[in-house]
Amino acid sequence: MQATPWAERASRGQSLAATARRNRTARERAFLWLTLLQAPLCFYLKGFERENLWAQRRLAPMAIPLALALASYLGALLRDAVDGGAALLAICGGFQLLARYYRPFQGSDVPGIGLFDAWTEAGRRRMIGNTVVQVTYEPLMVHVGQQATLVGFENHSGRTFLGTQCQPLGVTTIGYGNNGDDKLQGGVYKNAIGCYLHGSLLPKNPHLADYLITVALRRRHGDVRLSPLDDSQEWTAHVAATERARQTGNPGLVRRT
Repeated sequence: MQATPWAERASRGQSLAATARRNRTARERAFLWLTLLQAPLCFYLKGFERENLWAQRRLAPMAIPLALALASYLGALLRDAVDGGAALLAICGGFQLLARYYRPFQGSDVPGIGLFDAWTEAGRRRMIGNTVVQVTYEPLMVHVGQQATLVGFENHSGRTFLGTQCQPLGVTTIGYGNNGDDKLQGGVYKNAIGCYLHGSLLPKNPHLADYLITVALRRRHGDVRLSPLDDSQEWTAHVAATERARQTGNPGLVRRT
């Protein structure tokens, strides 16, 4: 049976739409590839609990299969970017999802992209409080000094453990660290840093901000010496946060209900 003009136009329209979708997808992939490979500094942060809960209840059935389908592709792009010198800062849930996997109480492991040789297991006690970390990661120590500390605020129940290919960012002197046991804080792979230091992190730690900017610029411009800024307010905040942590100490693990 010969196709009617209307059916022929509809078929042609569908074909053109499919081609447009393929072209758009190719452009989006190319844009993402260029963005990750060219971006000097990336941030991967945790969302708010309320939005996470809403996403889990409403979006998980369709988001999880999509995430699994894209994980290897997007993960490879991000790993290539970091291997190419990009700087990255991942905090809390971002740190967990850029590691090997997250193991919940029930169900299968949630795979990460494997950038960090680390994994996280769900914990029944929440680790909350101000924290102080003695930096032990040597490239950062060279940049900021041997006695450098970082300050932040912890709020997590996941217990993260580091593999042999992941160096800790530092040792927790006040607070809980990655898992509440070994006192290690964060993990580092090349110029990528993951940690549980909520914040605001960079305004209270200007030396860490300067380090990330320096290594990010190095990717395109080689060694760059930044002109010093007046960080007096930031260092005042750092000292105040340190004193606050000393006064409050570890408030105790909050048991989940």
